[in-house]
Amino acid sequence: MTRRPVVAVLLANWNGARFIDEAITSVVGQSFTDWVLIAVDTGSRDDSPAIIKKWAATDARIQPVLIPQRLSYPEALNLGLARAQGDYVARIESDDVWLPERLQRQIEFYSQADNSSVGVCGTDALLVNEFGRPVRLKQFPRLHVDCLKAIWYRNPFCNSSVLIRMAALAEIGGYDPSFYMVEDLELWFRLGRQWSLRNIPEALVRYRVWPDSTSSRRLAKVAWLGGKVRRRAARKFGYRMPGLAYAYNLTSVAAGVLPPLLARRVFECFVGLGGRREMGKSLLKSRAQRSSYRSVLTGGQT
Repeated sequence: MTRRPVVAVLLANWNGARFIDEAITSVVGQSFTDWVLIAVDTGSRDDSPAIIKKWAATDARIQPVLIPQRLSYPEALNLGLARAQGDYVARIESDDVWLPERLQRQIEFYSQADNSSVGVCGTDALLVNEFGRPVRLKQFPRLHVDCLKAIWYRNPFCNSSVLIRMAALAEIGGYDPSFYMVEDLELWFRLGRQWSLRNIPEALVRYRVWPDSTSSRRLAKVAWLGGKVRRRAARKFGYRMPGLAYAYNLTSVAAGVLPPLLARRVFECFVGLGGRREMGKSLLKSRAQRSSYRSVLTGGQT
């Protein structure tokens, strides 16, 4: 009988050959080793399937799921979830990279008795360009109350940083394919009704921002769909939408009808306004912490 791992890592991929080898390398290089990687590829036309199979041949913890036809991203994630076993589910995008202590730090966080109600734990992220060079640090809200404030204006998690409690997913279900491109945001709203949302103040992921990434190419559409998810959460789940969020979510409606460039600028304006107002209390304030993050950005050089 095969022993159940502690963490099931989900990687959903389509035509990600340029960076997927680096992503898998970062999973294999984790200091915490009790995991399996479920690599789901759906209809890639590049070398992604071959790269996944190469890794699976060298590490028994890597489980390839190669589907010939193209599936939507949430469908691919649910396919991986159906095969997942363990106490936690971790996510990694095919163009992102984990730092070696990523899983270890989050397992330690979950092991603390006062975190038994936490359903998802994320981290900060170091944004890098397509060549892996640091761009800036991106911080995320720390406490549950901060996440529920931020969620009306931005995603409170970096997807490649989340570690989700399997028991929480068993209660609320997986990703909703009808919310493709904002399936994660919709999941956080459902999960946040019964479980706490948290981020730990460490940059444990290198999040790649580059012109061909989905988030870069489809910002206006993601804004429109995100507004749809938020209005649904207020209507269906009883969440209370903050006053400023009403104005912000009007921009998501505009994103569906305005020219893409104009929609993007309106959207970014309200992201900045809402983010600065609602996220200010979550930012790190001490000189020692700021110095620590400068060290991350500079690779330890001062």
